[in-house]
Amino acid sequence: MRRAGSRVVGLADLPGRRFVFSLFDADRCGWPMSDPTAPKITRFENVGHQPYDALVTPDGRHYIAGLFGEDGLALIDLWAEKPQVRRILAGYGKGEAALPVFKMPHLRGWAVAGRHAYLPAIGRHEVLVVDTESWAEVARIPVAGQPVFAMARPDGRRCGSTSPCPTTTACR
Repeated sequence: MRRAGSRVVGLADLPGRRFVFSLFDADRCGWPMSDPTAPKITRFENVGHQPYDALVTPDGRHYIAGLFGEDGLALIDLWAEKPQVRRILAGYGKGEAALPVFKMPHLRGWAVAGRHAYLPAIGRHEVLVVDTESWAEVARIPVAGQPVFAMARPDGRRCGSTSPCPTTTACR
């Protein structure tokens, strides 16, 4: 039986000589275990439609995959005893007309500063501010165009936005 192929995206290093990846055309993620003599892949099905890129948080705990054409992201807690896919920011643009997307954001260009992540909102003129403990949206930063990257200072203390910070615990 021949398997259908898929583009591998969102490839990220993990501690312990491991990595994690997304399969764009197969709507799933994989996580090979670290034993190179007997590789075993943990498969995460029903991740969402076309995961296009991903990142691992600076502490190596969470893998977050963006979903092409969907308002929302897939999150996997890699430290959990039995990791599961959890949807976060589902419907962040619900009820609003999406703008055409000319350049897909790169998730490695997301910023994490303190306990907040700053994520480009696909098809919006906004940066989403997310609490990294609950993974809930806490604010939005309006920007002049569609953001592709959001960067943090190397020490993680500021998000780098020229707009006033909408949170009370970051960007100070």
